[in-house]
Amino acid sequence: MEQWVNNWLEEQRKKGIRGYEIKKSYKSYYVYKSTTVWNKETKKRDKTSTYVGKLNKETGQIIESSKKIVTQCKVEKIGQYGNAALLDIAMRALQNPLKEIFGDV
Repeated sequence: MEQWVNNWLEEQRKKGIRGYEIKKSYKSYYVYKSTTVWNKETKKRDKTSTYVGKLNKETGQIIESSKKIVTQCKVEKIGQYGNAALLDIAMRALQNPLKEIFGDV
């Protein structure tokens, strides 16, 4: 890792910000917030990392991603058919306008 990245990381630690992890991909450095979570099944800690942004060499700032991640929900079970049927009927008029705006998302 280059010296300016180590200096930036040390500066963040002096400010009291902990848990940052730097990963290099090609010529860019990416910042992740890492922590550990206890896994009850394996009785061990699991490392979890979330992407924070790209590190800018000139300014020493984190450039956050402009992409928004959209997660899709999967319905496991519908306990009451009446509520789901009512929602389906109510949403039929909104399906085409929502598809025009959001596409397949």
